Amino acid sequence: MKNLYILIKELGVIEQISVTESLANLLWRDELGLTSVDSRDMRVSNLAFSYEMYETNLENYRHLLSLSVAYEKMDKAIAHYQQRYSLKLVNFIVGDISSIFQGLNSDETMLLDDKTPVDLDTLPQLVLQRIKQYFVDSFLIKDVKLSEEKHANIKYIDDTAEFHIVFTVLDMAVPNDTGAYERQPVEFDVFGRYQDEFTFYFDQIKTNKDRCFGYDEMLYDKRKEYLELILSRCKDKSGHSLKQALEQVAKEFVYDFWLE
Repeated sequence: MKNLYILIKELGVIEQISVTESLANLLWRDELGLTSVDSRDMRVSNLAFSYEMYETNLENYRHLLSLSVAYEKMDKAIAHYQQRYSLKLVNFIVGDISSIFQGLNSDETMLLDDKTPVDLDTLPQLVLQRIKQYFVDSFLIKDVKLSEEKHANIKYIDDTAEFHIVFTVLDMAVPNDTGAYERQPVEFDVFGRYQDEFTFYFDQIKTNKDRCFGYDEMLYDKRKEYLELILSRCKDKSGHSLKQALEQVAKEFVYDFWLE
C-alpha cells in the first residue's frame, strides 16, 4: 500500500489515503484530476511529506476513495492466485493493464458484459471477471474415451478391470514451447480400476503438456494443485461432471466384459 496526501481545494485541508500499487501507478490519468503539489509551495513546504502531496477538488477526492476500495479488492484477488499457483499464469489471465486501456488486448473479454469500454472505474470489475471466469467457472471437456494405447485396458477373469481413459480440457492456460502462456486444449490420461466400484487415480494423472509446466518454475512446483483446480471444475457439454463422464466410459468397458 502507498500513502497519499491529498490537499482538498474547497476545504483547504489535507487528507491521507492509502492505495494499492496498481492504483498508485495510474495516478497520472486525467480522469482522476490529481495535480502534484510543488514541495516548495508555502501551503506544504513545512510538512515532512511535502514531496508526496497532491491537490484536487472534493468530488475527485471522493472518487479516489471509492477507487481505492475497488482496487484493493482487485489486487487482493490477484495476489491470492499468484501465490497459490503462479505469477506468470495470473498475469496472463488478467492481461496487461496498459494494453487494456489502449484497446490493444485481443482477448474477447476486453470489454465488459454490457460492452462498456474499460476505464478506471470498470477495470477492477473486468479483472475480477477474468479471474472468476478462469479460476472459479467450469472448464469444458470433450473426447472422453478409452485410451488406444496397447495393453492400456485389461479385463480380468475375476470381474475386475484396469483401464486408462483420455479426455481433453479446452482453453487451459499453459506455457507453450517458447515459454509464453496461451490457452490451448490439453489432453489428460487417467488410470482407473474396477473392483465392485470404479476408482480413478487422479494423483497419477498425466497430460500431453507435462514438459511445458517446466517453463514456469512456480507453476511446476504447484502443478499438482493447479491440475486439481482444473479437474474439480470440468464438465462435458451435457453438464456432467468429470467423474460422471469417466464412469460412463468405464461402465461401457466393464459392461462389454460382462457380455463376453
